[in-house]
Amino acid sequence: TGFLERVEAYARGTGRQSLAVWGESGCGKSALMAKAIERVRAARPQAVLCQRFIGATAPSSDVRSLLEGVCQEVSRAYADETAVPQDIRELIPELPKRLALARPERPLVVFLDALDQLSPTDGAHTLAWLPRGLPEHVRLVVSTLPGPCLDALEGRLPESNRVELRPMSPAEGRELLGLWLGEAGRRLQPAQEADVLGKFDRC
Repeated sequence: TGFLERVEAYARGTGRQSLAVWGESGCGKSALMAKAIERVRAARPQAVLCQRFIGATAPSSDVRSLLEGVCQEVSRAYADETAVPQDIRELIPELPKRLALARPERPLVVFLDALDQLSPTDGAHTLAWLPRGLPEHVRLVVSTLPGPCLDALEGRLPESNRVELRPMSPAEGRELLGLWLGEAGRRLQPAQEADVLGKFDRC
């Protein structure tokens, strides 16, 4: 789809700002983010990919745990053994330092899905912890619902780096269902498929 091509092109680019994807609940952001990760992994096998689906587990909704985990994962990927701080006030400036470990021959692509699922503790929804500019060889893709996180992104990123994901058309819903089933090695009977897509249309 156009969205996947947009993310893949961004991941290959050299800009120094994040790419934000936003849309209403249920429009398929997380599913498409997962697919985009697969596409980028295939297109840039030399890159380090760091991904977080916020809200999938309780700790993932805590911004301090999120920053600590990302810093640790990036450090391991680039064989950096310096200790990662645990205090949120130290973690915020630490994140861009860890991201800067990326190298031309081994770039870094970070995906943070569902910023809106972060607990508002520590001012997480202001996105003060998100670097305004990215180090060289780093790409950062985030997604969110409309609300405080999107408002914060609008103040930090140009319109060209904010992509609205509109609800899927019936044809796109059918295509995505086919992809999911194919990856799982499953199939639906015609009546079952019609039932699923009928519910999709009503939603």
